[in-house]
Amino acid sequence: AWWHHKLNAADILTIAPQHEELLEACTNLTEEDQADLEHMRKAFLVATSIVYGVSTLGALVFAVLQRRKYVEIGEQTSTMEDFAIFCEGFPVESWGSSLEKQPGQMSLEEEYTNFFRSAGWGDSILGVSIAWNIDDKEDMVEDLLTVASARMEVKRGHADTRMAALCGLSGEDAPIRSRGNVIAHHVSRAPHRFCHLDVEGILLGESPLGAQGTDRLERDHTAEELKELLELQTTGCVFAVFKHRSDLDRALKTPLLKFRGEHEISFQHLECDAATVLWTGFSTTIWERVGHVVKGILGMGVIMLVWATCFYGPYAYYVMSWTRVAGASQGMHDWGGFMQNILLGLVITIGNQAVYASCSNTAEKCQFTNRDSRDTLNVVLYTFAVTLNTIFDLALVSLMAHGWQQDSGLDEEALIRNPSMQHALFVQLIGYIYPGTILIPFVIEPLVTVTIPFYLYMWIIRSRKEVDRVHAEQLMVCPPFDLNRYGDIIINMALCSLIFFLTSVNIWWLFIQLSSASLIIYVWDHYKYIRESQRTMFASQSMDVCGQYLMVMPCSILAGAFAFKFQGGQAMVKGWDRHEFFAVRVEWIIVIGAIIVHAILHLLILRFVVPKLAQESDVETDPYEEVAKNICCNWFNSNPVQCLRSAHHFVNDPPHVYDVPGKGHLHMANHEIHAYYEAPEFEEEHSLFQEALSEVRETLEYVKQEAKLALTSLKQSIKSIGSARSPVSSKKLAAEQKEPEDADLTP
Repeated sequence: AWWHHKLNAADILTIAPQHEELLEACTNLTEEDQADLEHMRKAFLVATSIVYGVSTLGALVFAVLQRRKYVEIGEQTSTMEDFAIFCEGFPVESWGSSLEKQPGQMSLEEEYTNFFRSAGWGDSILGVSIAWNIDDKEDMVEDLLTVASARMEVKRGHADTRMAALCGLSGEDAPIRSRGNVIAHHVSRAPHRFCHLDVEGILLGESPLGAQGTDRLERDHTAEELKELLELQTTGCVFAVFKHRSDLDRALKTPLLKFRGEHEISFQHLECDAATVLWTGFSTTIWERVGHVVKGILGMGVIMLVWATCFYGPYAYYVMSWTRVAGASQGMHDWGGFMQNILLGLVITIGNQAVYASCSNTAEKCQFTNRDSRDTLNVVLYTFAVTLNTIFDLALVSLMAHGWQQDSGLDEEALIRNPSMQHALFVQLIGYIYPGTILIPFVIEPLVTVTIPFYLYMWIIRSRKEVDRVHAEQLMVCPPFDLNRYGDIIINMALCSLIFFLTSVNIWWLFIQLSSASLIIYVWDHYKYIRESQRTMFASQSMDVCGQYLMVMPCSILAGAFAFKFQGGQAMVKGWDRHEFFAVRVEWIIVIGAIIVHAILHLLILRFVVPKLAQESDVETDPYEEVAKNICCNWFNSNPVQCLRSAHHFVNDPPHVYDVPGKGHLHMANHEIHAYYEAPEFEEEHSLFQEALSEVRETLEYVKQEAKLALTSLKQSIKSIGSARSPVSSKKLAAEQKEPEDADLTP
């Protein structure tokens, strides 16, 4: 009735209260009413305790199940992680040092391999992959790898005549391919691969290829240019690759002699795969990485300050301009409130995207040695920054709730709309959470992150003739799938958990909206992972473990809500002055203490108890050769300098081809250099419509077969029933069944 503006102060005594203090705010209660309210408070206390217990227990059980699942998958599958040990302590040497040696002497790779074999690990060593310092020559290395990849495409017959001419081959050597095969959907290993393309310069009319303005393939990589490779130096870090997993386990227990009699070598088994190693990070020391993290956090703070000043500031100023004005609650349940929530959602979306870009850039500059560590830092920074933004938003919500409390000075219906400070906070918090926070940002995300970039880059390719095939591929490449969704979902759950501090019978509605929003997020992420992301591998469970630790946040909030209810809840705060609702009190100290105690206990259980419930066991895997036949990315072709040395130093034929997602068809087997993967014939990927049509056809075919089986079974049942009723037909059926046997005996 209130939604239709037909409720007045007298009607409040004839309907069930929407809030437990609503009735008490309008009239004096009888003893029976007091008993009913006390029963309601106890019911909310029990409900809060159940939600708190089930959520905490569920989070811990889920953590155990996830870790057991990780162990189970690891035991069932063989990856490159099972065959490599990370070693460090080798002296820094240059590429040119191996060329300056006397003829017949060993290269660096051969020297390191022989050292491992003679120092205690024996013939179980297959080879080594050396980490090189390419900080100053990363662009040059990338250009050389691009040319090598293009030449291999020509050799494999996946390029057009123009590509062949640029690579120095005749047009007859390169069959013309259809336009659909020109642009591969997945090309780059990391999003920074196409940072050479100055999009802002393109919009201003400049060349999309930067200052050079020429196609990288057209540059003549002569011997003079290749001499720059001789200046590359090692980082002192090496991956030793073994033939079997059992050889690796034995090597971890075997100490090594000093390299060249003076260099102490330390080694360990890293939880990373060849596809997740970031080879540019081995030249960065731990203190340099810490410095990058500090600088990134400061830069992220500046970006948040600019966002708060330019975007969030005007919105907050507008809201605060009328929060202290009596009558603020009037009209906020119609289009006015809806539009305010929409605007808030847009502001949150802009802020989240700015924070996401800042966190991603910070994690990238830290130069970690594996992608899992980089992504973990990215998620932690993102969750922290968005949590800080959320705290600012909640402060604004509390200010708006104070303004709504002023309405009681103007009209009697305000007493019904906002009977207490808690109810005013509840209304404002609901408006903040839905749809502005848990729905709108994720509905807008596909437009901002997929649709607009796709059409922008497509326009660049079509409008600029100097954009060649390589740059077109780099523009149209999908980014790797990121796991920042951990932070989004955790924050959504934490916000909804705050509602348990504000007792209302409408809590169920909020959690239905949370469930529906989570379903939308799941559907979008599922589509994004399949259609809008390149091949992405997560070699460790570090991201999942990070998410399990982040689950401490909503569970701790529920612990604080339970402590708040246990102390009396609304019965405790009804005597508080609304202007001192958030003042320092013993009750709030107890609530904060409950949050801290739960967080500590939860963290200790995750740290010491959960890992013991999901321990790994030693399982023998397939040999390296068998595994490498099925996995295109290995410890040799994932190393960019290793691929260049294979082509220009060792002159292997075929050489190692640098592995990038979508280019697996370029790999060719060469057992002499431990390249065992041979790409199968290229199969064009079907469109989403074609896949859906294929699924429909398979489903119809399955239904058709099941219908035939059911019809055959029905006919047999009818025959058996008829034969049971008629002895004559039974004899006839027996004779018919006997005839084929007699026929077989006939010569």
